[in-house]
Formats: sequence, structure tokens, C-alpha cells
Amino acid sequence: MDFDFGFGSSKLSVTPSGVSFQYPSYWQRTSYRTGDVGDRMQTGWMADLVNPAYPKAVAELDYSNANWWQTLKNPLVVNGVSSTNRFVDVNGVQVFTSTDNANLVVIDKLSEMMYTRNLSNSSTWTNAIDSALTYSIVVNSVTYDDWFLASQEEFLSVFGFYRTDIGGSGGLFSPALTLLAGSGINLNFTSTTNELLTAQAVSYNFATKSTGITLKSSSASGLI
Repeated sequence: MDFDFGFGSSKLSVTPSGVSFQYPSYWQRTSYRTGDVGDRMQTGWMADLVNPAYPKAVAELDYSNANWWQTLKNPLVVNGVSSTNRFVDVNGVQVFTSTDNANLVVIDKLSEMMYTRNLSNSSTWTNAIDSALTYSIVVNSVTYDDWFLASQEEFLSVFGFYRTDIGGSGGLFSPALTLLAGSGINLNFTSTTNELLTAQAVSYNFATKSTGITLKSSSASGLI
């Protein structure tokens, strides 16, 4: 790596390491209860989302691919398996076998985040957040218990280009999200509050494939 300081050049030896991921950009800073996206912003959860200064690889979508929403430009490795699949199970493939509960979670290699493949039970916004905070699951003998209700940005980062009927195929739908989308629950809370009317939360409707606002006292499911 060369740097020109105006009086010659110098070489700085840097060994690239790690992966530069595309993390969602969060706009809500105010917290309306423990466990919402504002609370995570204030308590330093986002501090862990830091990319290396000199990454060895970059996570980015392959816009030249017809299935660009679910295809990475560069292969990334999960559990020893290298592929350009964006959504994979904990074994690094798209098999999602029920063995050791590998079918219950999905890894998004674009953002480094893991989501459950079952939406939470339909309930109020407060109950949806509580369910996420107390959720625990064992996958491949590893206990995962640091869950949260997805924010508007996180939900859209996964389903923003979901263009098929629930449980269907085609468009930009990923097979890895079939169980999530096929749960039969259309309306889903996010942990993001409508800051103009704080009794409402931002929601996503699978039936209309759009975001909206829903009273927090209403009944909806949620993505953990």
C-alpha cells in the first residue's frame, strides 16, 4: 500500500483480515421501552457492528445476477462452506435440516445477522419484544439467547424485495425464508416506534408487501 506525502512515497505493510459487512443504518435514537431499537442504540449494542479497517473480503450483493437479492458478489464462508448464497443455515448451506434444530435459524451473510425462521406468536408490541428478549434456542449444541425484535431497518433488509405470495416462489424470494414467510401471519411488528404517534409501531404486512404503522395494543407477530 503506497502513500504519497509530497516528498516521496512510503510503503505500509498491512495484512487484510475479516469481512466488511453491510449493517442496517438505524435512524431511531429514542427508546420507548427496554429492548426496542432505540434502547439498543443507547446501551451500546450497535458498538459491536464495526467493520475492519482493512477487510480481506467485502459482503455485497451481486447486482449482475437475476437473483441479486439473495446472491453475494463474493463468496463468504460459514462453518467451512464457501458460497455466494446470502441466506444459509448454521452449517453454511441451504438444507435447513431439522437435525440439531438447524432448520430454525437463518444467517444473513450480507449483514452478519441471524434470524429465527419462525415468527413470534401474534400479540401486542410489548409482548412481542418481551418474547424476543426471553427467547432461547439450542442449535447444533450451541445456545442462542441474545435475541431481539427486529427493527424496521432489519426487517426490510431481509424482506425489502420480497415479491411473491406468502409461501410461493419466484420473484426475488429466497428459499431460505420460506418458513418465515409461510407462517400464515400477515402483520408483523418491528421494534421501531412511530415517533409522531408513539402509541404506534412500524409494521410490515406480508399480504400487501409494504410497511405501515399499527397500534402497539393491536395483535401482530414479530421477526426475532
